[in-house]
Amino acid sequence: MKRNRISENAKAVAEDVKLKVIKGEKVVMGKIIKKHGYSDGISKQPIRVRKTKSYQNEMKPFVEKLRSEVNRIADELEKKDLSLERYKDLTDSLDKLNKNLQLAEGKPTEITKHKLSKEEREKIDNLLNDE
Repeated sequence: MKRNRISENAKAVAEDVKLKVIKGEKVVMGKIIKKHGYSDGISKQPIRVRKTKSYQNEMKPFVEKLRSEVNRIADELEKKDLSLERYKDLTDSLDKLNKNLQLAEGKPTEITKHKLSKEEREKIDNLLNDE
């Protein structure tokens, strides 16, 4: 019985994540996980929910659809006769879809300097200063 409840909780977490991604809202996994009955400990380790089969099965069709759209737009961008306006629309859409895909897959959507090693920050700073 407990295992089934956990599966339902993981599915509910996935549903909330999908809704937030669709709405363009920030996905805070810990809050979503806590909302669906998980303990504080689990809410601080969202990977434990994201790795469940229930969560992954719920997210898989959504992720596949997003990936399909990303590929469709990328194919469209390869056409030679795009107007500048169409190109801008497609690249904006591609950017948003890629971020949504990253969120849906539980990946970070940006690089934050404080998570990089000192050497990595220096490399990035040097590259940025060379421009």
